[in-house]
Amino acid sequence: MIPDLPLPKYREPVRLKRLAKKLSSDGRKPSEGFDPIKFPPKMMDEIFMAYALEMTEELHAIDHFRLVYAMHSNLITIMKGREEIYKDLVQEYIANDGFVKSVYNSSKANDRFRTFLQYVYLQKLFIRHQIVRKPHLDFMDKFHAIAKKDKKINEMLKVLVSIRDNKEGFISQFANNCIQANKEPTLYWYDDYGFDKDDYVKENYLDPTEEEIFKLLLSPSTQTDQKKIKSSLEYLIRFSSENKAQLTKRVEKAIDAAESNTNLQIPVLEHLEENLRNPPDWDLVPGISEKARKTYERLQGLVEFRYFELLAEVIYNEFIEEDPTQSFTDKKRLRSRTVFWMNYRDQIDSIKIFINSNVYQLIEKNINKLKKKYNITEKLLDNIGITEIESEIVFILLGDILFIEFFRGTNERNTCIIRNGEKYFNTIIKSSKIRSDDLENFIDKSEYKVRHRHLWQIALFNVLQDEYGIRITKDYVFSARYGTNDFKPEEKPKEWGMNKNSTKVIEEYGDYKGLLNKTIIKPGQYNNWY
Repeated sequence: MIPDLPLPKYREPVRLKRLAKKLSSDGRKPSEGFDPIKFPPKMMDEIFMAYALEMTEELHAIDHFRLVYAMHSNLITIMKGREEIYKDLVQEYIANDGFVKSVYNSSKANDRFRTFLQYVYLQKLFIRHQIVRKPHLDFMDKFHAIAKKDKKINEMLKVLVSIRDNKEGFISQFANNCIQANKEPTLYWYDDYGFDKDDYVKENYLDPTEEEIFKLLLSPSTQTDQKKIKSSLEYLIRFSSENKAQLTKRVEKAIDAAESNTNLQIPVLEHLEENLRNPPDWDLVPGISEKARKTYERLQGLVEFRYFELLAEVIYNEFIEEDPTQSFTDKKRLRSRTVFWMNYRDQIDSIKIFINSNVYQLIEKNINKLKKKYNITEKLLDNIGITEIESEIVFILLGDILFIEFFRGTNERNTCIIRNGEKYFNTIIKSSKIRSDDLENFIDKSEYKVRHRHLWQIALFNVLQDEYGIRITKDYVFSARYGTNDFKPEEKPKEWGMNKNSTKVIEEYGDYKGLLNKTIIKPGQYNNWY
């Protein structure tokens, strides 16, 4: 939509003289170099002709501004389908090579004129280049050609040139700029580019840019910081929007993308939970599919384990003392067991985390510092229970199989596996604390325990697949990086992690059966179960 603008009005000479002084002198007095305008003022055809003949030195500052206003007024009347103002002058001169060159040179020589030209005329021309008609189209193309050869154009003109070159390419770059600046397209358009906003701009630039940002953030290859993703979702998935069809579509797409992209899971779930509440009020998203609802419920389990991964990394780096003996081993155990369960995080239905009470207090006390150092929020401690045991104890529910894992502590603290475990999991889900005698109540229900001996991962990978039908869904397995303090895992071929006849298995245990006998134990086989 083109805004209505007043048409140029004739001014009395004395008022014109004051305006000329204001526009051209930058506040200087006549004695400081200001050359007062000569009267009578030039006619509009004289100004157009002076530009066409490249004789602009004969013009005063006010003449340059009157020219731009005339060009703008003609452009507006054409776009609005009204009777053209200055039609004959524009038709005769505006596409003239000398005229275009003079306008460009004047804009280079005078900052005030350049700013006025860009704000009043050029941005409307270039931004609407797909609907601009001759002779303004010819002027734009010639002006654009000169600007492209100029290596010293200002930032606004660079943007206008890029829009004319490739609108789709500009929108893609605009979207990336908004993501990096963590800024909504509307604000970036106005604050950083300095452009006006109206219905045409919204439909042709701002809305497409939002869609591009949404696509980029949901891309499987996105490496965007989670805080920027969360900030972007606040305007991309706006629950106050009147466009409910778009809202539902974006919510479904975000849920679907987050299911397979761990970088999206926390920001998507946090944004949706803040608006949908818990349990979710699906009436706020009219027509959302049953598939999306079920995926959202699974996402809650995925995100709970992602919180634990972040929590484990914080504990690993910040709260295990650098002791050359036991503490070093504790760090190694925490890392290797966390990395093992990363292989199943896309299948986890729900988890319950308990951490040592002293560690909990340290994290709570230092949360502001940790938020800056790690990509975490206060939600990291939501729903976490405490224990006096020196370990992270996590109840992991996969389908109806419950696993109780100790992420630190001696090798005698084994993984406990309970079949038909959902009903037992429900008894612990809301607990704020767990004691040793609470844990003993689960031992009689366990079908297997796993000793964390050398190559226990290979044994457990295969037992989960063969005994419980729980398979790794990717073509690789996560493995802890040995010989380094890096908490992040490395990817290895699935065969490496599940090879029953590997050389290491044979050397360590004689064969795979020997590995199972010494790693997978049944209740009663050893007295100290944890």
